[in-house]
Amino acid sequence: MLERLAIETARLPAKEAAELWHPVLSLGSDWHYAIGHFLMCWFGALSKTPDKAAFVENWKAMLDYALAAGDWTTGRHWYYGEQLIRRLLGLGSDHVLTGMFNGQPLVLRVEAHYEQWAKNHLQHEEDNIAGLCGFLESEAGRPLRLEGLRWIAAALQGENGRWHRERVGSALLTFLDTCLSQDAEKLTTNANARQALVDLAALLVARQVPNALPLHGRIQKLC
Repeated sequence: MLERLAIETARLPAKEAAELWHPVLSLGSDWHYAIGHFLMCWFGALSKTPDKAAFVENWKAMLDYALAAGDWTTGRHWYYGEQLIRRLLGLGSDHVLTGMFNGQPLVLRVEAHYEQWAKNHLQHEEDNIAGLCGFLESEAGRPLRLEGLRWIAAALQGENGRWHRERVGSALLTFLDTCLSQDAEKLTTNANARQALVDLAALLVARQVPNALPLHGRIQKLC
């Protein structure tokens, strides 16, 4: 049933599709398995959906709902709510988000939603940072990469620059290395992103993340 709802949602314009996805998403994080399966099927249907306009409008509407749904990230299953929002943003579904719509990468159609999420959620859940780093390394996330540097640097200022899970430091290190390797030219002309790169590299060195010091040295040469 969830798969059928997801496929029908992918075929319909936003106003009609809301009657299908809203009852599923409104179940909340207690039903994270069901919502997660629905989202997986919905993203999976993208490659079979010629109407990218409908996809984008439905994506925006679902993100509006999820980012405003306070019950997703509170209570006993708050962690699963955070996980569901990541999935709805396409983290983990980057392979289907490499397409274009009206000459623009799909992710840029919802850039404001990524920024809103980053501002309100990155500093509260370490897996959000690790997940965003991985997504920004992908081809689908690349259009958001330099902005993502700024979002992550802002989230890790001050006391928020401490994390407990080793994978966060590793994810940050790999992400910064990708930025330096693939976007060096863009960084030389984007002062804000370049400063975010420097700040994050310094944070990794301060946290004694393995291999952070050589990376910091490479970044200093760029700057």
